[in-house]
Amino acid sequence: MNNVNKLIASAVVTLGVLAAACAADPASTARETRSAAWQKNLALAVNDAAKATAAIQAMPEAERAAFAADVLAVLQTKRQVMADKAAWENSFAETAAALVAGAGGAKKAVLAAVAAETVNAVVAPESRELVAGSLASLGALAKLEMSLLKGQDRVDFANALLQAVNKQKAADAGVHKLAMSVTALSLFAGAGNAKKDGFAEVFAVVDVRDLGAVAKAFSDAFGQRKNNLGSDDYLQAAMQLLQGVVARIAGQPDAADRFAYAVSVFLGGANNPVQFEQDLMGKLADLLGKIGATKESFTTKLAATKADMAANAALVSKKTMWGLIILPPGSMMAGEEGPPFVHENRPPGGYQNQGIGKP
Repeated sequence: MNNVNKLIASAVVTLGVLAAACAADPASTARETRSAAWQKNLALAVNDAAKATAAIQAMPEAERAAFAADVLAVLQTKRQVMADKAAWENSFAETAAALVAGAGGAKKAVLAAVAAETVNAVVAPESRELVAGSLASLGALAKLEMSLLKGQDRVDFANALLQAVNKQKAADAGVHKLAMSVTALSLFAGAGNAKKDGFAEVFAVVDVRDLGAVAKAFSDAFGQRKNNLGSDDYLQAAMQLLQGVVARIAGQPDAADRFAYAVSVFLGGANNPVQFEQDLMGKLADLLGKIGATKESFTTKLAATKADMAANAALVSKKTMWGLIILPPGSMMAGEEGPPFVHENRPPGGYQNQGIGKP
């Protein structure tokens, strides 16, 4: 079969999938009325992730976000016929990253479309709600997509996905909080060398009402002992991440509340929480000034955040989170080229045992 015939055959398969999806997805009927060029590029992107970049580049810039949404919506229908869930998740994430790579001046809009379709891909088909059983796939997609993106795209995607999950209807309030926690931690796990900015984005975007659950999940993942960090290294890691949070949230009306949750992440993960709180608070004066907080008022906020985290401990327990997220074997505080948040002169191999062990 020559290349032309192969393309025609793949397009026919793609359109067949589209037709089968019409009953379940009313928006799919609109896809069938797209131009011939749109349908041709849609077939290319759906059938080969490696060609998705060229396919979206062939589209007018104003149409690229809608095109990306169509591609990923069609891929969602393939999930029903693929026996290997992990293979489908990889295909979806690779295609999403390829679409972003070719988005050009429409990148922000395409990232928003990718985030929206990532959530659509995991909601319950009948209720269109997030349910507990869908959160493992949400976490897998978030981590995969984040890891395949680069630089500022990672930060912008984290923002877009957190907002998309926040807007999505969930089965109940507990599932919503768990979904935000899974999304936030998975994005961070896949952020590579953008972890500082990724962490800041989480504590700038997540609704304050959900931060008790999110902060508790991070606190367990950032445990000092589990990450094999000495007191000085743990303090330095905390300060670097917290500096990023303040730079991102300064000026927000609830900045002090958000910062209290970010600080509590490290207090909860410290080997000696009382001593670490004293050491950390001694270094926070400048950061507190940037968000308009005093040490006294902030201490009161910390007490409230600790209580909120304790109230959410059962919801985001280590056992629950481990059942939903596969975290990296190395340190949660390490990037793609080594640990960016600790001393550069750490001995080679000093991180080989870092990681999060199963409870």
